[in-house]
Amino acid sequence: MHFVTGGAFNGKSEWVRQHYRLREREHRWISAYKDDCFPTAWGEEIIVLQGLEALLKQQLIEKREEEILENMVLFFQNLVKWEAEEIGRRAVLIGSDITKGIVPVEAENRAWRDLAGRTFREAAGSADEVDVIWHGLNQKVKQVKRDAGCYKDTSRR
Repeated sequence: MHFVTGGAFNGKSEWVRQHYRLREREHRWISAYKDDCFPTAWGEEIIVLQGLEALLKQQLIEKREEEILENMVLFFQNLVKWEAEEIGRRAVLIGSDITKGIVPVEAENRAWRDLAGRTFREAAGSADEVDVIWHGLNQKVKQVKRDAGCYKDTSRR
């Protein structure tokens, strides 16, 4: 699983399109910004799930933070399993950094910010690749490579 994050309108989607050559490859792009449903099964080799923070905000209307986080952790685990079932599969999650560490005044926005931060931390932990995109440029912050039958984490700690 590849987690891509960064500020709003900093080029995350375009970077993903270029990085995975999506203009020339079969893929499925699902956007929470367009109220697309995040499915539980996919037929495509590459799936892109855009707007992780928007999905969380939508879910906060009906569910508790802890329940949402538990569901997201299970969702990430299922994506990792899905990738492992067939060579070439890739799940890409795109989430925008919200508030840049500024604590919102409104309680519901604080809850959203906290949930987004905790969920992004879980996404980064589950992912084998993490990139931060600023102004269209990526910074690789995590890369786990398969080496002789085992995984090797080459990220900095």
